[in-house]
Amino acid sequence: MLYNHIIKYSVILVLLEVSIAKANDADLDKLSSLSFSDLKNVVTSVSKRPEEAFTAPAAVYVITQEDIKHSGLRTIPEILRMAPGLQVAQSDTQGWAITSRGFNSDGFGNKLLVLMDGRTVYTPLFSGVYWDAQDTFIDDIARIEIIRGPGATLWGANAVNGVVNIITKSAKDTQNNVVSAGIGKETKDFVEARHGGTYKDNIFYRVYGKRFDYDASKTIANVNGGNEGDSNRTGFRADWDSDDNEFTVQGDAYDNHENLNLSLPDSSFRSDVLAVSGSNLLARWGHTHDNNSKSSLQMYFDRASANYSLLHQDNYTFDTDYQYNVKINDKNDLIAGVGYRYITDNLEGSDLISYSPTSQGRSLYSTYIQDTYKIIPDKVHLTFGSKFEHNDYTGFEIEPSARVGYYPNPNNTIWAALSRAVRTPNRSENDLSLVVAPGYVRWVGNRNFESEEVIAYELGYRLKATDNLLFDATAFINKYEKLRTNEYTEDNIPDDTVAGLPFDNKARATSKGFELASNWSVTNNWKLKGSYTFLTMNIETVDDSVDTLVTGQSGISPKHQFGIQSQVYLPFSVELSNSLYYVDNLPNIGIPGYYRFDSRIMWTVKPGLELSLVGQNLLDDRHQEFSQPLNGAANEIERNVYAKVTVRF
Repeated sequence: MLYNHIIKYSVILVLLEVSIAKANDADLDKLSSLSFSDLKNVVTSVSKRPEEAFTAPAAVYVITQEDIKHSGLRTIPEILRMAPGLQVAQSDTQGWAITSRGFNSDGFGNKLLVLMDGRTVYTPLFSGVYWDAQDTFIDDIARIEIIRGPGATLWGANAVNGVVNIITKSAKDTQNNVVSAGIGKETKDFVEARHGGTYKDNIFYRVYGKRFDYDASKTIANVNGGNEGDSNRTGFRADWDSDDNEFTVQGDAYDNHENLNLSLPDSSFRSDVLAVSGSNLLARWGHTHDNNSKSSLQMYFDRASANYSLLHQDNYTFDTDYQYNVKINDKNDLIAGVGYRYITDNLEGSDLISYSPTSQGRSLYSTYIQDTYKIIPDKVHLTFGSKFEHNDYTGFEIEPSARVGYYPNPNNTIWAALSRAVRTPNRSENDLSLVVAPGYVRWVGNRNFESEEVIAYELGYRLKATDNLLFDATAFINKYEKLRTNEYTEDNIPDDTVAGLPFDNKARATSKGFELASNWSVTNNWKLKGSYTFLTMNIETVDDSVDTLVTGQSGISPKHQFGIQSQVYLPFSVELSNSLYYVDNLPNIGIPGYYRFDSRIMWTVKPGLELSLVGQNLLDDRHQEFSQPLNGAANEIERNVYAKVTVRF
């Protein structure tokens, strides 16, 4: 009954949007916010220099600040649902499985590289991203650039299936004060604030702080999952200019807690608390030379800790990167750079999980070069280059790519790409010992584990059909070699274990698919975005592998996905945003396909005062989106409703 009412309500809302948006178009001119500026979105993730997204020779998609604002969403993983080609699934209150073009895993999607203002947040311990630790003041995000497909030539190892680059605004663009607070069903309460200011005319700064508490999710058995928790975060950024130089210093610190109900290998349960904390500090200098070339130097330090009774982990990363951009002549734009990263850790395990050695330092050296050659100016451009890296696990790695863009006229872009990328081993694949069945089986590391490899073929087309309508299509074929498997051994294992399951590289795969996206500014006050993704995968083992589970990874990525987002300005300073998503079934983990409907209505009471009501997952009480997290029970995602008040001054 409730489902039918919600469907009727959704249809009425859409019809209301159409009629009001058209009837009041002349009176509600919000062209500055909803114009078709998407065609001129500037991206930097494809070639590490500014270029229009419409002409970039890659499967790039931009989530703008306007998109984020209209959605009313409060976390980065939720916002990423808007991007075509990404699989975004929530496993529990703060657990996320996010990937591009397959190979998803809860928190350990190891083929998607995620960056925050140029700082990688990819964990070197398991590979993947601790999404609950990746946060910022959402209003400060300028845009999120998503590359589907390899980006290793510029961004390095682990940018195998995609890159997510979260770019925040300059402090110069946040020279006001914002305070938001709210209360809800699953998001129990939250408060966040940001202050922006100026010092001596040319130094701009901002500081922010935020906190929220969240309720526990329900397990698939419809009992309380006991995984409620809280999140606390603060940070700052300062920017200043001096002649031909630009300087940025920024940093964050966070402290999160989540209750756990651990499911242990001996079938017992234990209540625990996961404490995730960390801090980072980044400095960047940019200089424009007399010949209009540019150089930049970036350095950052990052500390990340995730501790519970089974494992205390502290990871420290120091990274420095120098980049030089120069326009050699009218036909050649060159970019080159060198980098160094040092990672050290301290891992205090337990009788169930341990590492040997418990502390280790590792170095990564890299250099890259890429040239964009205008074969026929304004018509045909060729971009080619490679990353060269040396790591302590596999030694020397080469990650080349070649991209060609053809522009028959200003309204059409045709591009193709051929790329190679690798996913280098992590600490666990080398040094882990994890009990699977007490007294019988352990996962064990393998110091001969090699990098996973992909050769990717891509073809894309963009069409500006009218001034208000854009289509974007991408087709791809990925061929993977040396994929991770778990094999069998009775050698070099503890005395209390019968057999070990060492990591090895005895699987290969082929994935194929296409991604469609469209942006349509229906009127000056109504904007629609739609996307569809098709993916098929075939994974097989090679040689003498005994792994019978790896082939099932093809069944944990949806074959079909689509999404529709609507943003509309209504009378009386009201904004309405609706999003409908469909995710196909995941047969290998027993999750049926599902629809998800989110809605947000905001009223600007007066300039500087906004009231919002947000509903998430409105079509059902709860549903499961992904398999159970490591050492935990499978959870379902419940309907969430929250109210929010925002004051700007």
